[in-house]
Amino acid sequence: MLILAVNPGSTSTEFGVFDDKKPIIRKKIEHSGDELAIPILDQFEMRMDCIIDHTSDYLQKIKVVSSRGGILYPMEGGVYEINKGIIDDIRYGRVDAQHAANLGILIAHDIKEKFSIPAYMVDPISTDELWEPARVSGLPEIPRSGRTHSLNVRAQARRRAEEMKKPLRDTAFIVVHIGGGLTVNLVKRGKICDVADARQDGPFSPEACGGLSTPDYTKLCFSGRYTEQEMLRFSYGEGGLKRWLGTSSIKEVEERIKQGDKKADSIFRAMAYSIARCIGGLMVCGGKIDSVILTGGGSKSKLLVSLVSEYISPYTTIVVYPGSIELEAIVESTLRVLRGEEKIKRYKSRGT
Repeated sequence: MLILAVNPGSTSTEFGVFDDKKPIIRKKIEHSGDELAIPILDQFEMRMDCIIDHTSDYLQKIKVVSSRGGILYPMEGGVYEINKGIIDDIRYGRVDAQHAANLGILIAHDIKEKFSIPAYMVDPISTDELWEPARVSGLPEIPRSGRTHSLNVRAQARRRAEEMKKPLRDTAFIVVHIGGGLTVNLVKRGKICDVADARQDGPFSPEACGGLSTPDYTKLCFSGRYTEQEMLRFSYGEGGLKRWLGTSSIKEVEERIKQGDKKADSIFRAMAYSIARCIGGLMVCGGKIDSVILTGGGSKSKLLVSLVSEYISPYTTIVVYPGSIELEAIVESTLRVLRGEEKIKRYKSRGT
């Protein structure tokens, strides 16, 4: 069975045609600055053309199209049929639609309409499975959110469970996804029960500032030094390593450390410490943890893995799965639904 998997990113469009789990075509198209200078939803035709140009020989044979899930109303993880409620919420601005994953949903829906095939989205970014105690913050107006790298996090937890020859429902992992953003996830019985996010109260990351002193942050917001948009960019895009060292590239920071840059060394070690501190906190809350899993592009850094492991390895097993397996996760989740191993879920819009 041929499956088209779609996974748009902020600067690229990744997609593939799979015969069951075997990739026939796999592409990642990097887009130019001019192509990305327009709002994300206005990039629809450009990104769709990329996919059509490379898969035209297979489109008539494709049986299912699946996209990474985007930002919608909070929901459980899993596989969802792309329905009118999802499309309306994205098109009519009921949710924060300016994320490339939402564009992938629109692309999958368009292919569904043209070729009369089922269309699904898998493990949306807005997956929110937090335990109730984890949802409560000290300010009722701002509850904690479970938004995370759910697609790769769940896929890597499943991968580790299979290696351990244990059902996912009988496992407990802490999965750390390290990219420009960074999330530390408590995954228990297959559910993402708690999340420490670099954009909220988690560790700082290459591009996000992580948890900060609320009084000091509030004073900075009202100091007149920065606009609202600039303050938001500190939360993601211009915080973390980028703010301290002028770069979000872990590879570049490591090279500076090799050349004797003491500031780069100090900040990098501090980031590793902040990651380990959040892992430790979730280990206390999660009961017996089978493994800590380090994944995402940042886990390719041997230095970062080594620094985090120094803190954590005395207490549990650490497993490193460098990079991400998002296309594979989309396909494997779709196949589980088609084989009846997992139930399809249906999204209910809360919009009016």
